[in-house]
Amino acid sequence: MFAGLPLTFITPWILAALALLPVIWWLLRLTPPRPQEIRFPPTRLLLGIDQHEQTPQRSPWWLTLLRLMLAALLIIALAGPIWRSPEPVQTQDGVLWVLIDNGWTSAKAWDAQTGAAEQILTSAEQEGRPLLFAATAEGPGQAFAPEAATAALEKLRALQPRPYPPQRSELSIGLRKAAQSNPPGAIIWLSDGVRSNGAFVRDLAAIAGDAPITVFTGLDTPMGLKDLRNDAEALSLTVVRHPDQKLGTANIRALDLKGLVLGEVPASFTAGATETEARFELPTELRNDIARVEISGEAAAGAVQLVDDSWRRRTVGLISGQSGDLDQPLLSPVYYLERALLPFSDIRRPRVSDIAEAVPSLIDQGISVLVLADVGRLPDTTTEMLRDWIRNGGTLVRFAGPKTAGGSDDLIPVRLRAGDRSLGGSLSWKQPQHLADFPEGSPFAGLKTPEEVTVTRQVLAEPTSDLPDRTWAMLEDGTPLVTASQVGAGTLVLFHVTADSSWSNLPLSGVFLNMLRRVLSVSNVVAASESPEDGSSTTSVLPPLRLLDGFGRFGSPPVEVTPVSAIAFQQAAASRRTPPGLYGTEDGFRALNLMEKEDELAPLDLSLLGGNASETPYPATDPLDLRSAFFTLAFLLMIADAIAVFLLAGGLGRVGLRGHGSSAAVAVMIGAALLLGPALGPADAQSASSDLDALEST
Repeated sequence: MFAGLPLTFITPWILAALALLPVIWWLLRLTPPRPQEIRFPPTRLLLGIDQHEQTPQRSPWWLTLLRLMLAALLIIALAGPIWRSPEPVQTQDGVLWVLIDNGWTSAKAWDAQTGAAEQILTSAEQEGRPLLFAATAEGPGQAFAPEAATAALEKLRALQPRPYPPQRSELSIGLRKAAQSNPPGAIIWLSDGVRSNGAFVRDLAAIAGDAPITVFTGLDTPMGLKDLRNDAEALSLTVVRHPDQKLGTANIRALDLKGLVLGEVPASFTAGATETEARFELPTELRNDIARVEISGEAAAGAVQLVDDSWRRRTVGLISGQSGDLDQPLLSPVYYLERALLPFSDIRRPRVSDIAEAVPSLIDQGISVLVLADVGRLPDTTTEMLRDWIRNGGTLVRFAGPKTAGGSDDLIPVRLRAGDRSLGGSLSWKQPQHLADFPEGSPFAGLKTPEEVTVTRQVLAEPTSDLPDRTWAMLEDGTPLVTASQVGAGTLVLFHVTADSSWSNLPLSGVFLNMLRRVLSVSNVVAASESPEDGSSTTSVLPPLRLLDGFGRFGSPPVEVTPVSAIAFQQAAASRRTPPGLYGTEDGFRALNLMEKEDELAPLDLSLLGGNASETPYPATDPLDLRSAFFTLAFLLMIADAIAVFLLAGGLGRVGLRGHGSSAAVAVMIGAALLLGPALGPADAQSASSDLDALEST
């Protein structure tokens, strides 16, 4: 600070030159201005001889003061004055480590964060100090080696927020190796103020040793969206904020694929709450057009939730092959199916009992999934209609039962054995079977298999070479419980048990609801890769279509992002390898969102850094470099000095004489033109000739 003002200097030692101002004043006072020159042409001997202007012996006091101010301004400008410069950080001799968070939580205040980093790097450049620069979201592939500050500045200018959280723990190994060869003299961490998973803070304290650690905090953290739900009444989301963020109202917008706003709702936080809910109570048809939900004014990838076909509510048609469903509803498979599907789909039931009429009527209502509960052999015309509907993207889900065990048509994913298999009872050697863990390639992968679920009866599939690839769920003895196959753009799914509790207690468990939800989530999603022409099995992949950047904007996929297999995509999380966005093709894609249901924006805990760490806020305002202003003032004073010297040297008089001469010359030229002009015209020439003839005649 300078005299209590927020003014500092880059090179303050230059201010010592201000002590030379008295010497400059003494020299200027003794140096007279240039003598006045008076022209003395012989033809104008008397003109201007009465000149009373005199050349002073010494410079006037005001000219001396002007030149002293000019010298002082130049000295101050060379010293590098900075207004509101940042507070100096604690450093020691050695390599300066500068770490910066560049995850999505830095996007909203990215300019403030990079501005502080640029000030630190510029100061290191002026000191000629080597430094190690690393960004926490760039991964372990960075060069953890000392470099010049100019190279670090180039890296900083090319840096952008990434659309995923900073992976700080990935840097621990590289920083530990760098500390062995080049121990840090000081560490500056430009953090985003958000806690992340991992033990990076503990590792950083161990790596730093006795070196001081300065952590910048206080960025404006953006809010986030998570836990997208599309239930019967509304599409709802959870809005998350940082605890240090001021309370206010968030404006949530729902947009379609063209970017048109379909709905807009406010979301307010109560005192002390970090989460609140936003609900879009729109008709199902309008909600199914929503492709993107975002927080207005929050330019960050975490403030965006993308919606694909798996989140849209399905219209499901239900047909049961059993009679007497209305007489005893608790024994009806439709009763269990309706209660399992109603939370995330719209149910349609036919008004007629004839299958040949019921199926076309449901298809005409625009259903995307058709569930047949113990429907045996379908009529041929209905079979062909359903096959065409499945090829165009429909999903047919069938449940076994006594009628299915007696025989079925070919709209099933696997060939079945005649009859059914009974497990347990007086005539069976087998005991009831439990569920096995779901295979990795199954849509049910990741669901927990409850131990209390048992199966006492099922229909068996014929063992074939492709049976394992078509099995989504199986029992502990390896027999299939759920099988599926792809038909065109649609899917055939078969549950080898009934939809009620007569063959198993699966419909009474919570996993039954999750299994049906997974089935509906893969319906109407076109496979991203075609099957080989030879019919061999292949793993479908989802190429990156449009990905989000750190600011939540759609952009072209980077070259380093490779296609993701459909199996791995189900468990994928937003990261450097799989950024959030849309994966697939224009005909069918899946959305990968950044924030998951368990994520939160917790404050950064720096207690593990120890006593060598200090916390400092980011500068509230940018520093102002005053060098250009002082140089400009010095240039203006230099011009004023030149004008003063010109006037003191009698320049004004010379300008006046030259002006009079020019005016006389112009007057002579104008008079000559006026006199000679009439003599040059043709009429005037004829008049002059007539006068001459008359004179001669006289």
